[in-house]
Amino acid sequence: MNKSTEEVLNRGMTYLREKMGTVDAEYFIYLVIKEQFDYTEWQREYFDNKSPNGFTKKQQN
Repeated sequence: MNKSTEEVLNRGMTYLREKMGTVDAEYFIYLVIKEQFDYTEWQREYFDNKSPNGFTKKQQN
């Protein structure tokens, strides 16, 4: 694993732990692996259900 990859993984896990707690962060990782999570597919489905106005409102807050 190169240094850049290691840094990104460490930052990601730190963020998840800070936001979700250790147990939920680990469970999240487990689910992503178990379900062979396709982030690109999820992102398409998620953003297809959002309106452009929703993005504008979030940016203003």
